[in-house]
Amino acid sequence: MLFNLFINDITYFFENSDLYNFADDNTITAFANTISELINALETESEIAIRWFNDNEMIVNPDKFQAIIINRKGNENLTNQHNLKFNQYEICSKNSVVLLGIEIDDKLPLKNTLTIL
Repeated sequence: MLFNLFINDITYFFENSDLYNFADDNTITAFANTISELINALETESEIAIRWFNDNEMIVNPDKFQAIIINRKGNENLTNQHNLKFNQYEICSKNSVVLLGIEIDDKLPLKNTLTIL
């Protein structure tokens, strides 16, 4: 409970994405009309998150960073992988990620949006 109180204000720093927390796992999601807009938003928001963690003397674990881009139609496979760069970190999007022990793939149907986890 104290940990949740400690990190409670982190959500106030995001303008172009949403942050979801479960225990010490944080997931940033964003929606955009184009891949370049999506990547730009997520790179900016990731830098904000890392800055917040550093300012609050917390450690980020880049080994756990992962990204997935989900097509809004859900039936079109995104064959290109995309790199996200922020601070000294770089991650490449994948066709599937594991979030809280659940594998999520890029075939998840969403209406009129792109998202990243």
